[in-house]
Amino acid sequence: MSDRSEIIDPHRHPVRYITQQLGETAKQARGMIWRIVHECGAEQALEWLREAQEIESHGGMMTEDGERRRTPGGVFFQLVRDKLGGSGALGDARAMERYRAIFGTPRWRERARPGSGDAAPPPPPPLPPAPIPWEGRAAHWRALEARSGGATALKLELTGKPGNVIEKERQTMLVLTHHGALPPMPRAVPVPPEPIDLAYIVTINAKHWRPAQERPPGSLLTFSGVGLYDPELEGMSVFAMGPVKVRNPDDRLAEGDLKPPAITVVGQVGTPLIRPDITLVRMIYAGPLPALPKGLERPDPVSVRPIGLYITAKAWRKVAAALADDPADTFIGSGTPYYDAALGMVAVNITTATTRAVERAQRQSSAAAP
Repeated sequence: MSDRSEIIDPHRHPVRYITQQLGETAKQARGMIWRIVHECGAEQALEWLREAQEIESHGGMMTEDGERRRTPGGVFFQLVRDKLGGSGALGDARAMERYRAIFGTPRWRERARPGSGDAAPPPPPPLPPAPIPWEGRAAHWRALEARSGGATALKLELTGKPGNVIEKERQTMLVLTHHGALPPMPRAVPVPPEPIDLAYIVTINAKHWRPAQERPPGSLLTFSGVGLYDPELEGMSVFAMGPVKVRNPDDRLAEGDLKPPAITVVGQVGTPLIRPDITLVRMIYAGPLPALPKGLERPDPVSVRPIGLYITAKAWRKVAAALADDPADTFIGSGTPYYDAALGMVAVNITTATTRAVERAQRQSSAAAP
């Protein structure tokens, strides 16, 4: 939690900044601030903060009963309610949708009795947004550059049929390439018009490579490790963190080819672009890589690399609920990566997502079960 003396960049950390400026410490209030930023955008939330501070500087705002002056946070929240039409005026459908996402059902609607003539007619349901076209994705990602979060780990799992293998005294290197289309995704996710090949340069130490040395011909191998995109190699550098697993042969896969890879991204989401159908999260990965097994050389320092996450609405719901409770919670998402050369970033179609707190609660629940 931030104290008033800490200097916080309002554009990189708008939730923390607004929380600090308002002096809010309660979990419920911090959750509402998070929802305001993520539903209405950081710039709009910061503008409302400035308006609330202006009201405070001119004597503040009284409560509805006129008995006391509102706190700075109370002024801010009431201002947001009024702006979104929650105090009685019928706002547009999208504004009311945001109001409900932030505050729940407006109090004035709860008080109105059906048939009394006091209730405003319900707004028409909002039209579903048009999917983001592949050609239009760049504008969305550029808008997120100043709102990036930070990735702390990139974990990969690869299963493929190795071709050329270079075995050295302390380590083994091989290249696996993913060809072909990406796994099916909801229509809201922009899809490359053509398959994108991506090479994975796998390095594994001699001890962890031993199970593969006497594998049957045509066997598939599975590697689990950490990695990052290496522009010099034009592929993903992957460092195996444990022994290779030998799988049954599969004639459908050619030598050197890879099944659809899986990546797990861990980190802070920053300020995402949230749409009803999809959420976009931009992260920056700057390392360092974890300690690698003996025999593997860790690249140091790791240059800054952007990562773009396309998160389905279904996967985002669980994350949004957890982050509303604790904006500092750690995001964990898994999906299929590819390299978007035009944007210079690794893109990941996230299909499953959670947070560190949700995982911890699930483990505790399982441990407590009889």
